[in-house]
Amino acid sequence: MNDEKKVDTGGGAYVPGTVTVSGGGDFVGRDQNVGRDQTKVTGLSAEEVADHFKSLYAAIEGRPNTPPDDKADLQAELEELQTEVVKGEEADEGFLARRLRNIGRMAPDILDVVKATLANPAAGFAAVARKVAEKAGAA
Repeated sequence: MNDEKKVDTGGGAYVPGTVTVSGGGDFVGRDQNVGRDQTKVTGLSAEEVADHFKSLYAAIEGRPNTPPDDKADLQAELEELQTEVVKGEEADEGFLARRLRNIGRMAPDILDVVKATLANPAAGFAAVARKVAEKAGAA
């Protein structure tokens, strides 16, 4: 007789026994959907994202031979990018890609700074933003 159990979790975790989470956290055996609270999705609030984008705005301002109208266009693209990044996993990947392409056409040096900011795992940006930044680097 075979005493082996077959466990089908549908892809989730299987823990035979009791799970204790120290520090009051959650045990998540598969996907955790947290609803519309984007702070939980991205790990950052809109204010924290804005703090990370400050250096990007400063880089635009610091471009020595950029006419004021071009700086305004770059800042507008960056504002739209920032607004979309705050949406976390719900951000529109195509929209982000278009903003990055526009920034890259106007100021490749600024695009490099944007990509570095979005790709920084310590910043906690949404995975979709990092993915788009990586694609922009390959283009």
